[in-house]
Formats: sequence, C-alpha cells, structure tokens
Amino acid sequence: MAAKPPPADEYDYAYAVELARSKSTKALRKLAELMDSDDERVAYMACTALLDRAWGKAAQVVHVDGQINHNHVTEFSEQQLEAIAAGSSAGAAKAPARAH
Repeated sequence: MAAKPPPADEYDYAYAVELARSKSTKALRKLAELMDSDDERVAYMACTALLDRAWGKAAQVVHVDGQINHNHVTEFSEQQLEAIAAGSSAGAAKAPARAH
C-alpha cells in the first residue's frame, strides 16, 4: 500500500523512499517480464538490473601504476587541507614526501 502523500510544503526524502519501496515488488515483476523481451537490448538491461539488485554490481578492478604516497594529516599545510576539503587533489599532489 502506497504512502499517503503529505502536503506539498512537507514533501521530503522519507516520503519519496517510502513511495519507491511500496512500488518495488511491482518493479521487480516488470523487470522479470522484460527479461523475455524480443528486443535484446531491453532483455539485457532487465537482466542486468535484476542481477545488480540480487547480487550487487560486479567489482571494478582498478590498476594503479606508480607510487602512492600516504601522508599524515599533520604533514599538510592549511591551504592544502582546504583544497582537499573542497574536492581538489591539487593540495594532495604537493604533499611533503615521507622518509621510508
């Protein structure tokens, strides 16, 4: 049973989640039907969506070439920390090298 919608000024994330979850069984049934579609693209997407929901997405392997430096937070300047906090890797690239 779907959640009763709140007044427009009270619409929030929790209501959206509850509404989506109330439709999940119907959505899964539809995906299962679409697996048998004559359109191979539709069947592929339905199969992928069901497998992802049942088993999780396949792990993505990332290969790193080169050296990775691990620095303690105290080794960064205030400016570097601000750059990292802002989502920039520019501050991290200039981190002091550590003796091994």
